[in-house]
Amino acid sequence: MMHLSALRAGLPFVILRLIPLPLAPVLSKVLTRVGPRRLLMGGLLPMAAGQFWIAALPVTTTSLAAFVGPALLLGVGFICVVSSLTSAAVNAVPITMTGMAGGATSLVRELGQALGPAVISTAVISTVVMSAVVMSAASSVLVGRGQRRQRQRQGRRPARPRGGGRGDRAAGVGVTVGHTAAR
Repeated sequence: MMHLSALRAGLPFVILRLIPLPLAPVLSKVLTRVGPRRLLMGGLLPMAAGQFWIAALPVTTTSLAAFVGPALLLGVGFICVVSSLTSAAVNAVPITMTGMAGGATSLVRELGQALGPAVISTAVISTVVMSAVVMSAASSVLVGRGQRRQRQRQGRRPARPRGGGRGDRAAGVGVTVGHTAAR
């Protein structure tokens, strides 16, 4: 669609993942000063700002420079959120269970990153399919009513389905148009 190479399309994500490297040593000091709760809020705000910034970009934007600012905000926010959540989980358990707490936090984060898009895409696709089915059924009902009214205006009896009944009528199968002349 945008005619970008795989490397060019992936560069914003590389920038996003490189942000935590220089921030990791600084975050440990910030975390001890402000605590995990404030660092979490301080991470969610730049993430939200980065998301809004990306949403405001035109769809046809392919410039790497346009994505650097939002990627920086998302990267800073992501590392702040992950650091604060891991710190809160590790500090909430006894020292002998800190490894399990850190591992559980990582597991939940990775599982959420894997399942989130799958669940959302499934919900969107099922909504679109259901909308199409409802629209199809509604249009067949409306077409059937319109044909019946037109026949009534012309003095004909409404057509009756042959065979299967209601399911065939909705599908338009087996409906015949005919009339009887009064003698």
